[in-house]
Amino acid sequence: MTHELPLRFLICSRPEHNIQMRFERSDLQSATARLVVDMDDTVTRDIATFLEAEFSRIHREHCIQGTPWPPDGVIQSLAERASGQFIYASTVIKFLGDRHFHPQKRLDMVMGALPHEHLLPFAEIDLLYTQILDAVPASKVEKTLICLGVIIYSYYYASLSNGKRILNNDSARLNKLFQLDSGGVEHLLRELHSVLDVQSQVSIRHTSFSDFLSCKTRSGRYYIDKDIVWAEVLGLFWATIPRWLNQIHPTPRHYYHPLQAMIRHWRDLLPESRHARPTLQELAKIADLLEKKASDTPHAKFLHDVDYELSDFYPTIISWLSKEV
Repeated sequence: MTHELPLRFLICSRPEHNIQMRFERSDLQSATARLVVDMDDTVTRDIATFLEAEFSRIHREHCIQGTPWPPDGVIQSLAERASGQFIYASTVIKFLGDRHFHPQKRLDMVMGALPHEHLLPFAEIDLLYTQILDAVPASKVEKTLICLGVIIYSYYYASLSNGKRILNNDSARLNKLFQLDSGGVEHLLRELHSVLDVQSQVSIRHTSFSDFLSCKTRSGRYYIDKDIVWAEVLGLFWATIPRWLNQIHPTPRHYYHPLQAMIRHWRDLLPESRHARPTLQELAKIADLLEKKASDTPHAKFLHDVDYELSDFYPTIISWLSKEV
């Protein structure tokens, strides 16, 4: 084959880790160009155009009378929910276009205004997501789901803590939270690159994947309960505090704000958890360690400030435990 031959190959694929790594080799990088279509605004516009045409067809075929259909904002909302996935849009259209059912009632189900009952509006895309998650080795599934829960629900936890995001999607912080070495989160999530963007920040590529994981009837064994995730996270924080205290040096000002934040978030958010069950003995152990560190470094005022925060936390945990018994 000569260089003058006007022939190009178009290779389409989900961004799977193994495929990405192969095309990042030097011999292929120089001969290929990559286009991430689901990150392009034009894709959202194309999906909206597709939805407009299909809604018009359904409107004609079902002879829907009365006000314009669909209502204002529906097409744009669905196009944004698709997050660049035509499979999402086509699945919605197939569900709405069934001749045996009224399109408006089915649209209400899709938009969340009516319960799905035994219907599965997103059966095709749910099957796709299930197949992707099935590729995760059994030994990694539990920790992977907790990590996904942290990523999905981090904004929810912030709402419980007056907007302060104690959890975020930063890879380095996730490594520390899960006690992983550098690059550990990337390895943990390597089978999910087609639905996650795993860079310095880990993010969900498609909103529909978050919807899938947070709906028990859709995700089944892969359902992520935010209360269980939160219980796991509280436990991880609880284990982290002694490690941080043991790492403190005579001039450890940079430890103050994160450590104080952990204590405050424990105090503020513990009542929201139905599953976490720390003991007063564990709390006392940390308090003793903190008091020892404070006496060893009397000039470090911040340790005494944190000790005060922890003392202020006792009434909260006692009240919470009394309600749980």
